[in-house]
Order: sequence, then structure tokens, then C-alpha cells
Amino acid sequence: ELFGYKKEPLRKILCIFGYILSLGILKMIFYWKPELDAWCHCVPCSLEAADVILLRTTDEFKKYTMKKVKWIQLDPSDDSPNVEISTMKNADLHKLLIGPEDRVRYIEVQKTRYVWDPSEGFFKKIGVLEGNHSCSDIYTKYGLGLSKEEQKVR
Repeated sequence: ELFGYKKEPLRKILCIFGYILSLGILKMIFYWKPELDAWCHCVPCSLEAADVILLRTTDEFKKYTMKKVKWIQLDPSDDSPNVEISTMKNADLHKLLIGPEDRVRYIEVQKTRYVWDPSEGFFKKIGVLEGNHSCSDIYTKYGLGLSKEEQKVR
């Protein structure tokens, strides 16, 4: 389960003041309980506008993990990735990378990167962004490995 939170500067200042008054004990509590950290530093919001994502496992333990939303900024001065991206017209990756801002939001969970898909309104695992290809299509296209431009884009 995912919950979106937006950072609030005033709450951060109050938490820093609390760290000082508690001699760091509050910081340790926030380390052990990331849900308290998110609730004290941030305000709830939609996943689309979130700076911080709070993940909760769906098992009986209901363990929380807090992840910061990061950005991938495409370099507009380098035109080699744009050439390769333009050849991927049917790929979902193409839809995510070509936009007005030329940047992509993502989170990393257990060494796996999830990219925000604005058309569907959730984070997608990068490995399944081109899931509309059959095995033979993938082997034909990538059997010899990825080109240097494709490596740079990915």
C-alpha cells in the first residue's frame, strides 16, 4: 500500500526543535517508526504530488517504509538519447520520457526502480515498461544487446 506525503517546512523546523529538546531521542524514534516521521514532517497528499511515499506491507506485520521521490532529468544539450527515444514510438518508456518537463519521477524500493506513469496514476516497475512485446520481439530487437544510445537512455 502506498501513501503520498508532501514536505512541510514549518513541520520540519518544529521537528528539529524537538530533536534538540529530546537530545536526539525523537530522531531515533522516527528512525524506528518511519510512519511517525512522515506524519510529523509531512502532510498527506495524492501520489502524483507527493515528495515522500510511505509504503506499508500487506502482511500481518504492517511494516512501514519511507521513500523519497526522486527525479531523472534528461539532458537537453545531449541529443543522442532523443534520437533513440524517437525510434521507440510504441514503448511505454517513450511516453514517460517525452513530456513538457523532460524529467521522470521515480522511487527505489529494495534496489528496484519504480517510475511514475502519469497516464495510469501509479508507479510502474521499470522492467515491465515494455511489456507489450513478445519474447521473440525482444530477442529480435535486443538479442545482440542494447545500443550505446539505448543504454544511456535507460
